[in-house]
Amino acid sequence: MTVNIGRKTHLKKYLPYNGKWQFSPVVKVNGRPKPELVLIDGKPIKGTTGTFYLQWRENGVRRTRPVGTSPREALDAWQLHSGILTGEIEPPEEEETPKAGRSTTIRAAVDAYLSEVKATKGEATWRAYSADLAWFEKITKKHYVDQLRRSDAMTLFAAGRDEDLNQKTINRRVIVMLQAMRRAGAHIQLHKGDWPRTVDKRVEIYEPEEINKFFKACDAEERLVFQTFFCPGHDGEIGVELVVGFGEERAVGVGEGAGKFADKWIDGLPIFAVEHDRE
Repeated sequence: MTVNIGRKTHLKKYLPYNGKWQFSPVVKVNGRPKPELVLIDGKPIKGTTGTFYLQWRENGVRRTRPVGTSPREALDAWQLHSGILTGEIEPPEEEETPKAGRSTTIRAAVDAYLSEVKATKGEATWRAYSADLAWFEKITKKHYVDQLRRSDAMTLFAAGRDEDLNQKTINRRVIVMLQAMRRAGAHIQLHKGDWPRTVDKRVEIYEPEEINKFFKACDAEERLVFQTFFCPGHDGEIGVELVVGFGEERAVGVGEGAGKFADKWIDGLPIFAVEHDRE
């Protein structure tokens, strides 16, 4: 089958403007793009953030490919691709020609997924997922959703360890990537045992008798300070719950399980440390 590829390659930038993401053309000087400047509302603007894309036509279908975020790498990519299309440069052997029908870029898939998250979840979740997917885009060398495989998830696991990230953080980021890319049609199948195990750090637990002895050695001010800064253990751990006392009139900070080993009660609230299982 003959593939008809146009000879012109355009350079555009995908950037945020007035609260929305859009493609804006790069300014050309004497037929050569100047990536430092983009046209927005007909005016050349400098210092924008975003990702550069090459754009050309193949068999009458518009094709796009991301080429980085810096003006230098964008210009280099434009020169290389333009030379290949005109026949002046022989394409590198490892370069893959985009498949007919391939249209979903990873960038577009991320944007679509985050739009859904923003519409259905809270601001904190949207920010966390945005950071997770930005990290994924920084690590991956792929540009299209249908290029992603199990090996790309393995690459993320390895990259997270190289950055000395907590394993729970790495696993969460991989989960978010899988959700976003599978939503866009990616077929990424992980094997049993692919997920690295996470280790929960155990917290040393003190018995009520030990804490009682400690507080008896404190004066009133020291006791209040330590009661204030002692806090429950992590979720899933056996923790120590402390009630903060303020003088002899009131107490605040009573948590789950309080009162089991109450040493003293004020206004119906227990004052002391209690040990309990956190569900």
